[in-house]
Amino acid sequence: INLSKFFAEDFSSVLTSKESHFQQYGTMTWLELKEAEKLKEMQLNFKFKSMGITSAVNEISHRLKILLQQNEDRSDLEKMNREEFVIDEDRKNILIAERAQKISDIHSMYVKRNTWHELRAARVRQKCWDSMEVKSVTLLSFALSSTAFLSTDVGGKRSFKHAVSSFPISKNTPENIDTIEKVKRLRGIEVKTQHSSSLGSVHRVPGASGIHRSAWYTSLKGCPATVTWISNDGTRWPVNDQIDNLLSNEKLVSGNATQAAEGKDKEKGAAPAVAVVDDDDEMSANSLDDDHGIDENNILNLLYPPHAVRTQVQKRTQIVLLKEVVRQLRMRFNEKFTQLYKEKEDIFGSIESRNVRIRAILDDLHQKDEVASLKMTDLETPGSALRVDASELTSKPYESEAVKAARLREEEERIRKALENDKEDIKGRALDEMMFGTLEVKRDVFAEASALQKPEWMDTILVSEMNESELKEYDAFQQKLKTLQEEQASYRKLLEQEMKKLKNEIADSCKVFDEKLDEMSKLKVLVHREILSIEIYISRLALNMAKTEQTWKSLKKTEQQIQSLRKDRNEVRSKIDTFSVKFEEMKTRIGVLQEEERQLDKTFKRDLQNLCSNTFDQDSLKIFTMLFRMRTYPRGAYNGDGTNADSFGGDQSEVNQSESGNKTRSKGKSAGGASASKTTKYGRSTKGKGKDSSGGQGLNESAAGGESKGKSRMKASNKAGASASNNAMGPMQQAAEALKSSLEEGSKTSLERDPFYDALLRQDKVKKMNEGQIPVYNTLSMESDCPEDFIVDQFSWAKLNDLRSARIDKEIEVKKLLQEFADLKGKLERLDAEEAVLLSCLNEMKSARDVLVAGLRTLESDLDIVVCLRQGQDEVDKDAAVTDYSKALMLPTEILGKYNSRIKELGREKIAILTKTKQFRRKINMFDWEAKHNFMEAKHFEAYLTDLQLFRVTRELQKIIRDGSDASQTKERLEKVALRKEFLQKDAEEKLNTLRLNNDL
Repeated sequence: INLSKFFAEDFSSVLTSKESHFQQYGTMTWLELKEAEKLKEMQLNFKFKSMGITSAVNEISHRLKILLQQNEDRSDLEKMNREEFVIDEDRKNILIAERAQKISDIHSMYVKRNTWHELRAARVRQKCWDSMEVKSVTLLSFALSSTAFLSTDVGGKRSFKHAVSSFPISKNTPENIDTIEKVKRLRGIEVKTQHSSSLGSVHRVPGASGIHRSAWYTSLKGCPATVTWISNDGTRWPVNDQIDNLLSNEKLVSGNATQAAEGKDKEKGAAPAVAVVDDDDEMSANSLDDDHGIDENNILNLLYPPHAVRTQVQKRTQIVLLKEVVRQLRMRFNEKFTQLYKEKEDIFGSIESRNVRIRAILDDLHQKDEVASLKMTDLETPGSALRVDASELTSKPYESEAVKAARLREEEERIRKALENDKEDIKGRALDEMMFGTLEVKRDVFAEASALQKPEWMDTILVSEMNESELKEYDAFQQKLKTLQEEQASYRKLLEQEMKKLKNEIADSCKVFDEKLDEMSKLKVLVHREILSIEIYISRLALNMAKTEQTWKSLKKTEQQIQSLRKDRNEVRSKIDTFSVKFEEMKTRIGVLQEEERQLDKTFKRDLQNLCSNTFDQDSLKIFTMLFRMRTYPRGAYNGDGTNADSFGGDQSEVNQSESGNKTRSKGKSAGGASASKTTKYGRSTKGKGKDSSGGQGLNESAAGGESKGKSRMKASNKAGASASNNAMGPMQQAAEALKSSLEEGSKTSLERDPFYDALLRQDKVKKMNEGQIPVYNTLSMESDCPEDFIVDQFSWAKLNDLRSARIDKEIEVKKLLQEFADLKGKLERLDAEEAVLLSCLNEMKSARDVLVAGLRTLESDLDIVVCLRQGQDEVDKDAAVTDYSKALMLPTEILGKYNSRIKELGREKIAILTKTKQFRRKINMFDWEAKHNFMEAKHFEAYLTDLQLFRVTRELQKIIRDGSDASQTKERLEKVALRKEFLQKDAEEKLNTLRLNNDL
């Protein structure tokens, strides 16, 4: 038992964590609330017990600490081991065993976990690595390789700007190889037949040597060999040098686009020229093929044109061949990729050799610059994901002392063997001892310059105080120092030039490789686009095949359902025919019996008088007729209102009818009322039997009184019978009766739980109602049934009973036949309804079959073709996710070219008309302007004439007119104007300055 669960501090810690959770998240679940309540309750219940246990444990712990401290203070002879303080050895052994078991469980758990991880890794390796014939390899540009994967994060994922990977290619299984060989063999036979038959169409693919396009003539009609907009056909037919073709086509398209942008190309119209191969050209191509033959081993010669793939077999063959084409396309790209990969490895070698020289130059220059060493990254190394480097390990496994000692012994042994090998290398040891491991001896100019030291006396004596020998020594030292400095400068310059050249060579090689890698990335985009178009075509073919197969299955299933429905309908129809015959026969028989009943009713009085050889008066005949029509119905029959007849009487319930069934139905309520009055008039009670008839043959006194009295008598009789039976039975019999009643109640409860209980109850009710309508065959008694004051002899009474019995027999037979007739009619109605349902289902199945047949014809007639168009030629509105091309139309470029040329022609005509209109409007505007100008000029001359007429001539004007103009006066006027202008400028500047000052303030 873990007693810590009952400690108060543990409860408080748990509750504190719950409260912190509540404060953090603001809510607690129902389970958490219940758990907190349970913990609080346990804390309250075990509070004092936990406090006592805690105090006892603390006391034991305190005593143990004191003993251990006293043991530490003792001498070595008196000191005891820690294990000697253990008192409960059994508990100790149990704990050791539990810990050993726990260690074993943990070890087995980790072994299982490691085994599971290794199993998953092995499966992943087998399915994703070992199953690949060609593994995918990534190439990075030198910029990424040298700058630790320069990249941009897009959506949390690392994306490289210049990274190209090869295509992974899975291994071809023997089943796939066998399938490809079979398909090639069968398709080769078909190609031979098409080549030799007049109905075949075989000709060379334009722009490809040795590649032919083979199909039947009817399937290729209307589609020339030079078509450019259908994938895998015409100029887009897969060829051997598909990679080079993609590059050349892309360069051609980009060149045309550049020329169009620069305006160098001429306007040619919207539709490109498409060469149409007619029958003569095709026959000539066939004749050329007869000379050279077709290489049936080349899978490109076995492909179907896309519009020639019609049947399911052709679609399956095309899918197998196109998958092999995709595989070959990836292989060819991988070949070019492998060449570039090897080129990068060579560049790495050359860069490393140059880096060695650069390091040597840096050593000579006594510089400590670091030279980055380039190498293949993990992404560029195949299988790097499957190998774990020591640098990737974040934790080291536990190493025991024995394993560590073994590892150290192995290292020492390896070092010892290396030293022994070095001792045997005499030449290398001699080279190291004599020439420090190198055969070259370099002159260190910088070391010589630094080793050249100036004598001390040259620093103490001035040059002017030196003697001749000192001057010579001084001049020699200066000359040597100058020479070393010049050599050092020239050597430094030489080394720097060499290092610059090496760096430029490295940069140029990296740049060239990056350009090639850029071209390779563009090539991969083109290859991806080509593979995507082929795979889309394959998926469309597969989808068409799947839909066709599904449609066939649905059609077969629908046909089976139709046949089943037809069979069921025929069975129902045969049943209806059989029941119809029985129905008609029974209807005829019922009519005959009803006619006999009517004859018996009509001839009753005459037959009675004839049999009795007596003539009765009308009152007697009425009484005989009433007795003749009297009927007794069985007990427990349901009345029309749903009540049981048992609740209204004693031992036997009977309903007396004054008329027969047919008479009652024909005459209605009036006859029933008359007969009731007659019954009341002539009714009498039986002697010695009380008011109620024990034999059940008497008549009730009245409806309401009889019902109420019957109920009261029934209750009293039941109580009296129950008490009498209880008094008569002993204790064992009473227990048996109680058990029987409980079993009946239990069975009744189980029946009520039956889901079909209501239906069975209704069925039983209808059955009892039908049985209650059939009269009981009985003989009238003269003592009980004969009315009072009515005297009749035994012979007449016997003849009455004979006639009545014959009439009841007929009535019973008719009632039973009517019930059978009603059942048979219900069955016929149900069969008719079932036939109508089957007929509606059959019509629905037929309509569904027609839809499936129409869909199957559509699937068989539709051709799946992948169209390659330029972006400007696709005028369908683009959706955000998937564009719907179901209502799109493909229009030929020739028709569009005609329409475009006509539109341009109409545009030119419209522009010409608009130009003429513009010129005409310009002339009208010129005429209008001239008219307005002339009108204004005439008005001006009139005003000028008026001014001349009203002009006043002064003396100065007369002087000017007489003497002419004076230059001095003109000069004076000009000076006045200039002064006036200068004054106005100054005034304006002052005002502006004032405004600026006001604005600043």
